[in-house]
Amino acid sequence: RTDIADDPQIRHNNAIIEAEHPQAGKLRYPAPPIRFSRTPADIRRHAPQLGGDTDAVLAELGISAEQCAAMRARGIIA
Repeated sequence: RTDIADDPQIRHNNAIIEAEHPQAGKLRYPAPPIRFSRTPADIRRHAPQLGGDTDAVLAELGISAEQCAAMRARGIIA
């Protein structure tokens, strides 16, 4: 199986960028499809690890920390 990031056309078009993730190491990301010469794209924030934002999202939905803990204990959320 060939990784799409290794495709010659993808490489030629610089469609994949690499960046260092604080926990996961070097990762490949799709490059922004539109590029401007004076405002180059930059990765400002990396994707969270699985479950990294779960508590914050559920809190915004009105779910308490105790309910989150119970769901985590039952394996419902990560």
